[in-house]
Amino acid sequence: MNGVWFLDLWQAKCNQDPATVFPDWNPREDRIGILSPHDDDALLGAGYAILAGREMGVTVCVMIVCNGCAGYSTAEQKFSIVEIRHRETLEAYSRLGLAPEDIHRFDVPDFSAAARIPWELPGNEEGIIADLIAELRRRRVTRFFIPNGYREHLDHEAVYDLGRYASSQTGDAILVDYAEPFAVRSVHVYSVWGDFPPALAEGAPPELRANKAVVVPQGWEEKVRDGIRAFRSQGAIIENLAKAREGRGCSEGFLELYQDLDPRPNLDYGPYVSAVNRILRGQVLKI
Repeated sequence: MNGVWFLDLWQAKCNQDPATVFPDWNPREDRIGILSPHDDDALLGAGYAILAGREMGVTVCVMIVCNGCAGYSTAEQKFSIVEIRHRETLEAYSRLGLAPEDIHRFDVPDFSAAARIPWELPGNEEGIIADLIAELRRRRVTRFFIPNGYREHLDHEAVYDLGRYASSQTGDAILVDYAEPFAVRSVHVYSVWGDFPPALAEGAPPELRANKAVVVPQGWEEKVRDGIRAFRSQGAIIENLAKAREGRGCSEGFLELYQDLDPRPNLDYGPYVSAVNRILRGQVLKI
């Protein structure tokens, strides 16, 4: 891909190999899935990931949790905004090369994602975690993007939790009637507008909470902006977010940031065994 750079910010590494961002990248097997709290969030925060996937010839899907019912800026739109945004969504993502079948909806009311996550809801209804696990398996997603859960929005935080826990279950030999188990290889957090959680950036330079980035040509940024413009009903709401994209400009184009996430970190007993052994031998443990 001419003009596209993949970066490991903490290792100061930059090249045109997708494996820099996606470990053990295999274009014959990999598929990208992007979990979006609202219809425009994946476009705003992971638009370059969509375009990169398309450019590399891999399948890309966007899974939208909320139905956009709160996104009306005039009283007249209150009862039609969901339908309006559904139409705008198809148009917006088609401008980035996605077809209607590449988009999956959960149709949860805005500001309600947290209440709809559990497996079993009142009335014996299934929560959206069941649908998400099955969808990730059916689509055989290997590279999974989830939204920033740090101080952005009530739904963003809930969908972050939904994504990180569902992604760790897809490969387990459980719930086998919810599509064949299939493991997600890597999980990446994208920002819609807020900074990344500091807890996941321990030991990194304090100003660099994101550890991965992709730099793309101006033409890619123009494609994303063209997609954003398709959300005509959201113009007043996302105006400042669209303007903030100017801050992405760098010497070689425009950048998009990600933070790697291990949704199921193993406990390493080694340091604890060493500490306990020193204490048992009567040595002073220096902290």
